[in-house]
Amino acid sequence: MQAMARASAALAAAVRSDADARFADQRLLPYDRLSPAIFEPWIGTEFDITAPSSASATLTLLSVQSFSATASAAQPFHRGRVVPGLNHTPAPIRGFYLQFQGAGNPLPQDTYTLNSSGFGKVSVFLVPSSRTTPIATYTAVFAFVP
Repeated sequence: MQAMARASAALAAAVRSDADARFADQRLLPYDRLSPAIFEPWIGTEFDITAPSSASATLTLLSVQSFSATASAAQPFHRGRVVPGLNHTPAPIRGFYLQFQGAGNPLPQDTYTLNSSGFGKVSVFLVPSSRTTPIATYTAVFAFVP
């Protein structure tokens, strides 16, 4: 039992150490401080991007758009059945999305690290948003529920 606990603790320490090594050099922007105002001055800027698969490309930030919405009231479920008596208040959602333009071969939907001198680095989940035009565009959405 103690040997299993020691092995588990060693594995957890190794995982933490590996994660710290990967992210320490990147100086990623904290997500809770991201806002449209941070990205708006960078419209028209080229960002170098890299993916975990080591793919790289350059994307240009085209636009930054804010949005707000209210999540619909959902019925609380447990094991496939509605739980009576529980009320779910719709939550306000605020956020923004970034629109990028790329050149070359289309990139797959994935998490990429964006980097531009003066801006820093931030990891975003990019989704191809236009496959019908010859120029690829991508969208990253940031949504915050208070």
